[in-house]
Amino acid sequence: MVNNWACYVWRCGGRGTTRALTIWPSYMSGSPAALTAVTNRIRSGCGLHQRAPTTTPNRSDAIFAATHEPSTMNTHTFILILDGSIDEAVSDLLFEAGLDDAAVTAFDGHPALDVDREAATLLEAIALAVAQVESIDGVQVVRVEGEELVSQADIADRTGRSRQAVNHWVKRDADSSGFPEPAYGASTRSPLWRWADVQAWLEPDSRPDDRGRIIALANATLLARHNLHDDDERRLVGTLLAAG
Repeated sequence: MVNNWACYVWRCGGRGTTRALTIWPSYMSGSPAALTAVTNRIRSGCGLHQRAPTTTPNRSDAIFAATHEPSTMNTHTFILILDGSIDEAVSDLLFEAGLDDAAVTAFDGHPALDVDREAATLLEAIALAVAQVESIDGVQVVRVEGEELVSQADIADRTGRSRQAVNHWVKRDADSSGFPEPAYGASTRSPLWRWADVQAWLEPDSRPDDRGRIIALANATLLARHNLHDDDERRLVGTLLAAG
């Protein structure tokens, strides 16, 4: 099984042009921000943020353009967890589908795409990326990850507590006080928590951030879609949403 953030393969140019970088396990004990910085430097060198010109727009781009007015564009980062392997041929198809702003990677042992997408909103960015991925036969998005992951050291730095205090929360208080379980790597020496979960535990009355809400909405939709078996169920779920 591939560890979280273990290996990146990214595209620098046209068909069949790929390079690989191994993120050594020592990164697992550091801040996710450090890995993000390294990845961004690599991407800058490869021009991953520049979409290659195309003569024929793909179907998902055409649908998006027809239904949305121009607005302020921002860059949104998130990870799409996939069901289906990604070999060189599939990687080429993803690139041609419009995902030249994505890096093929592994996340928690699953194939994934690390996306930097320009769009007016995070939800629009996710929806278009999912449509592009699933335009390829045999590949489906099962989950979106985008919430910030933190280590025990990161939690200590952000809360102003000692690492011993955070370790006490993790080791002794999880059962009694409900400190959140690690999101990834629970059985490893370097587990990671969602910062939103830790914040909710520290300040239970605080309002969840909008990014976390959008990620949760996208995942709830993907899960509902997976569990829908026929048109009647789709209609009834649509009725429930409309009633809200």
